Amino acid sequence: MLAQPYLYCWCGNVVTQRSQVIRDALYATPWYEQDQRYKRTLCIAMECMKRPIIFKTGYYIPLSRPTFVSILRCSYSYFAVLNQANNQ
Repeated sequence: MLAQPYLYCWCGNVVTQRSQVIRDALYATPWYEQDQRYKRTLCIAMECMKRPIIFKTGYYIPLSRPTFVSILRCSYSYFAVLNQANNQ
């Protein structure tokens, strides 16, 4: 049951991390040796990549590993409360 949210959160986390790596890799290229058109295109691309790509559910919950951990914690808390109420 937890495999599906884990898969979404893990993939969202990977996409976010790789988008940051791509931005850093673009800056590490020898852009100062290139022509003016390349520099302008690189500047536009880096400006677009200023913020990392973050997939969200419902437009406000980011898909990441901390989100999955919080889902696990809440699920266990609800389970523990319901189990205790059932035993009494």
